Amino acid sequence: MKSIKQDLTTRLLTGTAALLVIATGALGIAIHSRVIHEFDRALEAKALALVALTSRERNLIEVDYSEDEMPELESAEDLEYFQVLFEDGSIIKTSEALEEETLPADITAWSSALYGNTPLPDGSRGRYAQIGFLPRFDPDEDIGSPDETGEDLDIENLFEIPKKFDPRSARVIITVARNRDQLDKLIRFLYGTLVGLDLLLLIGIAIVARTSVRAGLSPLKALNDQIKEIEPDVIDQHIDLPSPPE
Repeated sequence: MKSIKQDLTTRLLTGTAALLVIATGALGIAIHSRVIHEFDRALEAKALALVALTSRERNLIEVDYSEDEMPELESAEDLEYFQVLFEDGSIIKTSEALEEETLPADITAWSSALYGNTPLPDGSRGRYAQIGFLPRFDPDEDIGSPDETGEDLDIENLFEIPKKFDPRSARVIITVARNRDQLDKLIRFLYGTLVGLDLLLLIGIAIVARTSVRAGLSPLKALNDQIKEIEPDVIDQHIDLPSPPE
């Protein structure tokens, strides 16, 4: 027969463990979402910096990008990638590390930044931010014009808008991606810490629960001990509890 102490302890531990798992699970999800959000905001900021460097003059697009200003996009360590495309998918400019590879480009969404996961050229797992926009037009800046012979321009950072597009409405997609190994390590550390914390708390709760239940049931144990001493043929024995519970 299960004792009252064992039954109470089991119920307390089961209920507490369930509440603890739910609470730490919710906390883990909230922190996880926040970490991803901050990572995405950093990617978006890099994409917006490239947006600010992209402009149009006549039927030319200029991406005024310099490795000296944004060295992290060409750094060999913790490499980041970027690409600038026209909405038909034709390439305007990409980071050298992409080589022949491309990053995701959703040509259907333009209202806000898009985020997602993608494999990177080096085989690692990455995350990207993407922004679609109309390049700013500054009539005061003359960045050049196409060669009258129809030959391709051989000017760094200048790109001719395909003839099928109206230059005034030619939209551009910028995607920035980054290796997410450090992000994944942080997330694994987060959940590992929460699981370890749960185990430590459950051990502590088990000790407290057993001690508390034992102390709380001590009058019942005293009552039980006295009942065991009553003999069937003795009718004048009494039960004496110094401080009986209600």
